[in-house]
Formats: sequence, structure tokens, C-alpha cells
Amino acid sequence: MKSKIMICAAAVLLSLAAVGGPSRAADMEVPAAACGEGVGEYQRVAMHRIAAQTERDPSGLWTDYELWNVNTPHKTDIWEGSYRDCHGQRIVVSQIVNRQCSSATACPVRVVLRDDAGAGRVLLNYKQACTMHGSFAMRRDGAQLMACDVPYNFD
Repeated sequence: MKSKIMICAAAVLLSLAAVGGPSRAADMEVPAAACGEGVGEYQRVAMHRIAAQTERDPSGLWTDYELWNVNTPHKTDIWEGSYRDCHGQRIVVSQIVNRQCSSATACPVRVVLRDDAGAGRVLLNYKQACTMHGSFAMRRDGAQLMACDVPYNFD
């Protein structure tokens, strides 16, 4: 009985995350103690849906053309999470999810190194990654994205 309750609670939490409106959490920061040699390699990146059924990216990481969905216009969702690496650099992970993805479970992801003024340098551009947003993690040194146990080296 207890395990059934825990499974139901987990399902409710996952469904709330999936239907939640635009929100943005604070950057996930790597504790200073975790930046030394021989420490676990990856830190989870909390992904949040920042736009639902949209034609525009509120963060400006995707162009309107990239968001356009020929199969189902106005049905693109944008998921985003940010991370501060051991050097204090802000890294933003963004994924568009719509019916034009390469499969039902893999969609384009972009990783951008952003400065405090909002300018950015693209580290990973338009790679197909899983849409299980709870699995996204960044290598602690900010050099690689991990999604569904698949590593994505930066360009």
C-alpha cells in the first residue's frame, strides 16, 4: 500500500511539472567543495517549461523559424534550465518540443554560455536529445551535457 501511495505521489508531481505554466528557477550552482579533483562528475539541471504552445522564445535562444511547427502550428513548448559551473559561468540548456522532433521522445536541444549582460555563446547547437527533462545533467566543469545517460560533447 505504501509503495502505491509513493507511486501515485510521484505521478502527481511529474504531471504538475509537465502542465505548469512559465516559470524559471534560480541557476543550479555547484558547491565549491564539489569542484575539486575526483568529485562526482555531473550535477542535475532542473528543467522547467517556460513557454507552452508558442511561436516566440522568451529567452531568445531559438529563432521564430526554428520554433515554427509545420505539422501543428502554435504547438511548440520550450523547456529551459540554467546552471552555474565551477567557474561561476552561467550555462543555459534549452529544448523545443513539438511534433517535428526526430521521434516522439527526442527533440532539439541547445546549450548556451551566457554572460551577466545576457549575451551568449552557443556550446551545443540543435542536437536531438531525449525529452525526459528530469534526466538532464551538466558535467561539473561545464564541458558536457548528459541527457538520458547519453553524453553530448560541446561543439
